[in-house]
Amino acid sequence: MKKFLYTIITLGLIFSFSSAKIDSALELNKKNEENVKLHKIFDMMNLAKKYRKDKNYDKEIEVLSNLTKEYGSLKNRPAFAKFIAMSYFNMADAYFKKGDLENALLNFDNFIDDFKDSKAEIPKKLVLLAYIKKIDVLKKQNRNREVIKLYYKLIDIAKEKKFYKTTVELGFLFEIAYLYSKERDFDNAIRVYNQIIEKYKNKIDDEDIKAVVFASMINKVEAKILSNQRIKDDVEEYVDYMYDDKKYLMQIDMLDIIHGAIRKDQSKKIKKWNEDYKKIKMIDYSFDWLEKWAETIDNREARERIKKYIMIFKNHKVKK
Repeated sequence: MKKFLYTIITLGLIFSFSSAKIDSALELNKKNEENVKLHKIFDMMNLAKKYRKDKNYDKEIEVLSNLTKEYGSLKNRPAFAKFIAMSYFNMADAYFKKGDLENALLNFDNFIDDFKDSKAEIPKKLVLLAYIKKIDVLKKQNRNREVIKLYYKLIDIAKEKKFYKTTVELGFLFEIAYLYSKERDFDNAIRVYNQIIEKYKNKIDDEDIKAVVFASMINKVEAKILSNQRIKDDVEEYVDYMYDDKKYLMQIDMLDIIHGAIRKDQSKKIKKWNEDYKKIKMIDYSFDWLEKWAETIDNREARERIKKYIMIFKNHKVKK
């Protein structure tokens, strides 16, 4: 199964707090009292940043907790909004980095509730990023069904807040399908892979879109193998799309051989596969689920044959 490490969103957020940036912010606000508060906030943020760099997350949390307690009430004032939002967000993220998932989840949820209606640009983007970080927490807790719901919510939020791009939806849908497979809900995984394929298969001139569409085709075929479904029609269709891109085609052909090995010896096809792809590197493919599935096959001869073929594919090396 291809666990596609896809760059879902580029938010373009910069969290470095240079003195030039704070100075320009101060110039916009001449009120002495506000300037003093901004300087104090900036000093505390710099201290927290130092602790983060040293991976001293407890001290970072302590500094940011004091900052938000003292100045959190200023979050809706334009001069302070982005700095207060960054402080709350970084505190939640510090809990995540230190491995305190419960407090990370609590703080990301609080951040979303506090800033979801913000009109300021940085807090709006940070809310979207907080959802993504919340997904990271839930994944570590194996709460995949909740993650799936959040991905669908993020697609809607991205559209509503105009952060939407084709690659946003595509990346999220791929993650949803993968998580359904992880939950062994192969019917829903196949349904979402189909959604990706049918909507985007005619847009594969774009390399980013092609990568996700082809990965979806490959994962759909594997999901069908894992759930004991026919793959013949899918393989025939997808080969036509991949005929000039061997790094993907080799994986479809591989899965076809593994599936065929349930019924009979595939030695001749293995030999041809090795010859056809001797100069092509196997990339971004995990055999974990196929190996576990092979162990469940009742017929001993078929089981051993498939395990042998999986090892051949797994150990494939490029020949010069």
